[in-house]
Amino acid sequence: SSAGRCERAGVGGLVRHEFRDIDKSNGVETQHSNERIVPDRTHLNESWMWVDGQQVALTDSRQITDELDSRLENAGGTRTNKKTGKVTKVAIREDAKVVRDIVLQLDPQFTRSSARLLEDDEEDRREEVRSLLGEMIQHYADLYGQKNLLAASLHWDETSPHVHLLVTPIDDDGRVRQESFIKGRQAMKDNDRAMRRRLESVGYDVDREPRGGNRSNMSIDEYAQWQESIERVEAQEVEVADRAIKVRVRESDVNARERSLDAREASVSSREAEVGVREAEAVKTSQKAVQELSAAEAAKVEYLEGVERAQAVRSAFQDLNAELLRGTRVVGRDVYRDRVQPAQKRAETSVREHAEWLMSKPEDAVDPEHGSELGG
Repeated sequence: SSAGRCERAGVGGLVRHEFRDIDKSNGVETQHSNERIVPDRTHLNESWMWVDGQQVALTDSRQITDELDSRLENAGGTRTNKKTGKVTKVAIREDAKVVRDIVLQLDPQFTRSSARLLEDDEEDRREEVRSLLGEMIQHYADLYGQKNLLAASLHWDETSPHVHLLVTPIDDDGRVRQESFIKGRQAMKDNDRAMRRRLESVGYDVDREPRGGNRSNMSIDEYAQWQESIERVEAQEVEVADRAIKVRVRESDVNARERSLDAREASVSSREAEVGVREAEAVKTSQKAVQELSAAEAAKVEYLEGVERAQAVRSAFQDLNAELLRGTRVVGRDVYRDRVQPAQKRAETSVREHAEWLMSKPEDAVDPEHGSELGG
């Protein structure tokens, strides 16, 4: 980790730079001088803050400066008058370093570049990175006190993933004083060792000793900036290495695609030959179909002709049947006239004559046909 200190006048610019994802979500676009920032990934950054030691959602970057002003209003040391014993509050100096900006970053060789971590198949590694950075934040919560945590932002839009953690160095006496927590360069080294031991306890493989060797001529801020520059160079080296890996992967993909194209061309040639064979078979099938169609048409014509002939025979049969019916009627009429009708007339005449005789016969007359007496 590395850290820098900031006066109140510079906090606004610091917040706008480090919490740019919040401004972007509110439609505020800001140009940044840091060439490592990839604007298209800024919306992926993750930011939050603390109020009374509790983590809360961050929806507007002004929440950070408002919370800072509230803390500073209640901060400041006191002075006791030796003669009167009167205690008065001492105002915070205008040039006081009211915010500590701590950069938390894992070994770039472990995390690899942000671009690689944001790939779909790296979700598990991203969660591991979040968890380890969370351990680093908790280390500083233990060092400065949970109540002094101000805000944090996890950046995915730069070379390597890292967290900017803002803390207010307000000690138990209310003084805004960094030296109440870390006194001198050796204390920074000791703090780094403690951080590394903490990460090692949760399974992270770290180098126990801080990098940099002897830098006794540097101030705390100079040492922090120098250490950050080392981390930045390492992160850039890792990003270059990841890009080289991507290039090799792409070249491999190109070669694979070329082989795939060759295989496809061979497959196309094979299919063309197969299509030629099928076309020849189709021609034969088509010719056979034409012949069968012609035979079917001839059979259809023959069938229709047969239907016509059958209809003609049926019509002739119907005509003949009608003639027979007419002949039967004629014969029947002649028989009735020549045989039935005369017989009926003779019968009627005989009945009439017999009735007339009955009406006029004597009582003892004998039936002329049966020879029996009538009457009685």
